[in-house]
Amino acid sequence: MQERHIYAQTNIQLYNQLCEIGFSGGELEKMRMAYDLAASLFADKHRASGKPFTSHLVGTASILAAYGATAPVVIADLLHAAYEQGDFSSFGKNSPAAGKVTAHQFVDEDVEVVITRYTALQWNAEAIQTMLEETPELLDKNRNVLMIRLTNELEDCLDYGLLYCSAQRREDGMREVTKYMKLAHALRQPELAEKFNIAFARARDTDIPTSLAGRRDRSYSLRPSSGKSGP
Repeated sequence: MQERHIYAQTNIQLYNQLCEIGFSGGELEKMRMAYDLAASLFADKHRASGKPFTSHLVGTASILAAYGATAPVVIADLLHAAYEQGDFSSFGKNSPAAGKVTAHQFVDEDVEVVITRYTALQWNAEAIQTMLEETPELLDKNRNVLMIRLTNELEDCLDYGLLYCSAQRREDGMREVTKYMKLAHALRQPELAEKFNIAFARARDTDIPTSLAGRRDRSYSLRPSSGKSGP
């Protein structure tokens, strides 16, 4: 049953990968600052599968780096969910406006622009179908954001992740995989399309113990009980 993949799941694995790729010292420093922000924003957050949210973010950035994305785009991928699901309350008011002010303390403007565009992009079955009907020029204009969206979907499926979500989340993922593959091909990423094919086929053809099957269809928080001292 064990599924193996090459993508990072921890910050250290990601740093090592980026060093091997040849990111500069300055780029690595910015990546570390972005990870520190992500670790704060998603400290108690988990994906529907139960995977820690920061592991998911690291995984998406790792996939994108493997496909040759530039440093600003990889950094943006590490923080792609910041405005949608990040908790900025420790930095002040927890609002999108406050979030953008905070983000500018950790990332450059070109990174923040990508995060904003990711947040604004409609992502549902109808929107994806519309994208597939666009010209190559329009797709290229949104290439970075679309690649982040695709890495987000692929990462959720790695390690049979969909099997640990609710039945509805599994069904939704399986139903849309063909469109993800078509979009990857439209972006001239046939290898990425094949990664989707393999990951979803494995999830479709694999069973896990019912005691491990998840019941959640979206991300959630697990906050520690207040007033309890540690061991």
